[in-house]
Amino acid sequence: MVVHVNDKDITLYQRNETPYHEIYDGNLGQNIGVKLFINEEGVQYLVGDLVSLFSILVVLIGALIAVGVELNQSDRKGLSGLLNEAIESNALIPFYQPIVQPIEGGGYRIVGAEVLVRWLASNGEYIPPDTFIPLAEQNGSIDKITDQLVDNVLDDIKTLSLPKHFFVSVNVSPSYLEKTDTATKLLDKMAEHELDPHLLSLEITERTKFSDLNKAAVCIEALTEQGISIKLDDCGTGYGAFSYLHILNIDTIKIDRMFVDGIGLEDFKNTILDSILAFARESRLHVVAEGIETKVQAEYLIRSGVEMLQGSYFGDPIPFHLFKKDLDNDALDGDLPLTVRPIASR
Repeated sequence: MVVHVNDKDITLYQRNETPYHEIYDGNLGQNIGVKLFINEEGVQYLVGDLVSLFSILVVLIGALIAVGVELNQSDRKGLSGLLNEAIESNALIPFYQPIVQPIEGGGYRIVGAEVLVRWLASNGEYIPPDTFIPLAEQNGSIDKITDQLVDNVLDDIKTLSLPKHFFVSVNVSPSYLEKTDTATKLLDKMAEHELDPHLLSLEITERTKFSDLNKAAVCIEALTEQGISIKLDDCGTGYGAFSYLHILNIDTIKIDRMFVDGIGLEDFKNTILDSILAFARESRLHVVAEGIETKVQAEYLIRSGVEMLQGSYFGDPIPFHLFKKDLDNDALDGDLPLTVRPIASR
């Protein structure tokens, strides 16, 4: 038997000099392929003791699965090690995607940006967060990544002269807000960089649950008292959006792209979207809609009362030097609005 797992061939039986014939070539799922070979001695054994052969095959298949699991775990351990090296070498780079607000009379102005982390690999390519953030959440390195990302973002924005109400949003996990030192740490970082706390906004991601809402509530209260905005990301798709809004001092919700994608299509059903927006109005929450790709989507959301918009229609996530260039090109000065022109092809 020869097993093919994760692009590696593993021979589970030692061949002898008797000629072999391939009798099976297939796969067992999970990227595991298997080939069976037999020689004359095997044929005699097969005829003579079928039950014993079947038992051996069962054992071999069990061993095969174990080998596959071990190889997958090894690959995962390897990725975890590479991620730790990336953190140590500061290879996790902040990208910025503009958040805009409609201007009376037409057009938009940039009022903020969401920070989206990218892993700069040794080959010069950027690895998207979906590849490594779930792993970071599992191995406990996500909070270290968050701290480093905040430091890099603050280093970036302190070089800009920004309008009074401009903000940058950084994604944080529930576990980050449950730590007793988070509020003090973030406020100290703002003070060290001589930045107004209003410049920083935190977006709570719901990939994992809060384990202690009371601890998070204390942290969030300390942050909001100093002007740091707390946003609930992907509202309506996570674990407990409405319970979070009831207990935590959240001032802004973000509408997930799944509620935006269908806008403009014939079979679009706006019931859930309209309900979320109605809830936001009654609760006096600010609203950001993300994932906007077309003019039709943008105009529909504006008519529905959405205050801020984000998506590739206005600009994709880009490194800071490009984002800064875009801002500089728009005559950045004090309280003047930062204008943005939607992508022409849209």
